[in-house]
Amino acid sequence: MRNPQDPTISSSHTLYLGVGGIGTRVVSAAAVSDQNLTSIKLFDVDVEPFASLCAGYRCDVIHDIVKWVRTNVDHRQIATWLDPRPGFVPLRDLPDIFVRNHSRSEMRAIFLMHAKFVSDALVSAIHNCHSAVIVSSSFGSTGSTWSIELAELICNQFPKVDLRLLAVDDSHAFAYVTHQNNWSKYFRYWFFREITCKEHLRSRVKIVGSEEAAVDALLASSPDERRGSTISIDEAFDRTSLDLNLASLPGPLEANFLESRAQPISSVVDSDHRAALACVWVAIVESRISLEAWSKSCLDFRLRDNSAIRMQLGSLSPLTSGWKNILHALALSHRLLGGKEYRCAFDALIREGKDLLSGKEKMDDSVRDALSRHRFATESESNEIASLVPLTEHDLHRSAVRHDFNSLLLGIVDQLLISR
Repeated sequence: MRNPQDPTISSSHTLYLGVGGIGTRVVSAAAVSDQNLTSIKLFDVDVEPFASLCAGYRCDVIHDIVKWVRTNVDHRQIATWLDPRPGFVPLRDLPDIFVRNHSRSEMRAIFLMHAKFVSDALVSAIHNCHSAVIVSSSFGSTGSTWSIELAELICNQFPKVDLRLLAVDDSHAFAYVTHQNNWSKYFRYWFFREITCKEHLRSRVKIVGSEEAAVDALLASSPDERRGSTISIDEAFDRTSLDLNLASLPGPLEANFLESRAQPISSVVDSDHRAALACVWVAIVESRISLEAWSKSCLDFRLRDNSAIRMQLGSLSPLTSGWKNILHALALSHRLLGGKEYRCAFDALIREGKDLLSGKEKMDDSVRDALSRHRFATESESNEIASLVPLTEHDLHRSAVRHDFNSLLLGIVDQLLISR
C-alpha cells in the first residue's frame, strides 16, 4: 500500500515539479518511464517566461533585475547583497553569458519577478492533486534557490497540499562542477542552511545521491523499491559544512561565499544561534572573553557558572574589526566545524544565552548600559550603510553584508535590554 507521506510515489493525484537543470531532467525521465505520470511542471532558465529574461549577456540581464529589485518595496532587501556590476572586462570574464554566470540572489530575484506567473501555473496544475513533489539539485544556482521559493509559495497558497522536496546531492556531478569553480560548493552550503532554518520545510526534505536514484524514488510504489538510500538533511548539511571547511576559504573568496546566499543573514540564524550570539556578546561586555582569542582562531572564556570552554571559530576571515569578528564568525560559521568538543561548547553557549534572553539570568545595570552603547553604535553604522542603498558602488556588497549582520545583532541586543 502506498504511503501518502513519502515522495517515492507515482500517482495521478501527485504533481511533480522539476526545478533547475537536474530537477527538470529527473522529472522528465520519470515521465518517460511511467506514461501515467502526466501531472508535471518544469521551471528552469530556458523555460518561459524565464527564458526571455535569462537568454542574453549578463550585462543586459542584470540591469533588468537590479531595476526591479530597487523599485519593489517588498523585496528591496535583496538589493543589499545583489552584485550590480553591469559589464565585463574583455578576455577576463568571457563568455559573459548570464546562464553561465549568475548567483543565487539573482535567481531568487528572477523567481520573485515571475511569482504571479508561477502562482497562476500552479493553480491550474494542482487542481486535482492531493500532493506535490519538488525535485531539484542541492548545488545548482537555479534549483537550490527556486526550490525553496516554490516550496514557500505552495505552503502559503495551497496549505492542504501534501508537499515534499526531493534534493539530488550527486557527489559525482558535484565533484565535476566544483572542479570548474567553487560556486557550487557555496550554493550547496547555503541551500542546506537556508532550508534547515525553515522548520516547516526541513521535515519535508528527502535527499538522494544521484539522478538515477531520484527517478527511482519518483517511480517506486514503496520505499523498499528504491535504488540506494536517502540521506538525512542533517547528515548532508554536516558533510557539506565539512567540505567547505576543508576548502579553507581564502580572503578573496569570502565575498563570493557570502554572495551565494539568497536570504538575509537574520533569516538563516536559528534560535539556538541567536542565543549563542547573545551569550558571547554579554561575555565580551563583561570581559569574560579576550579579543586576543581571535588571533588564535578560537574562543576562550568563562561562562557565568565559572566553567571554562574553548570553541573553534572556523576558517572564515573577519569582515569587521574587534569584538564583531567573534560575533560575525559565530553567525557565519554555522556547522563549519563539527565534533563532540565543538557541540558541547556550543550547547553551553546556547544554555546561557537562552537564560539571558528570557531574563532568567539577570544582568547588572553596568552591563545593560554597555549593551545599550553597543546598540546605538551598531544602529548608527547600520543606518549609515542603509543610506547607500540603492547600490551605486562596485564594492558595496561587503558593506551591505555588515548592514545585514548588524540588523541581526540589533534585534538580539533589543531582546536582551527588554528581558526581565
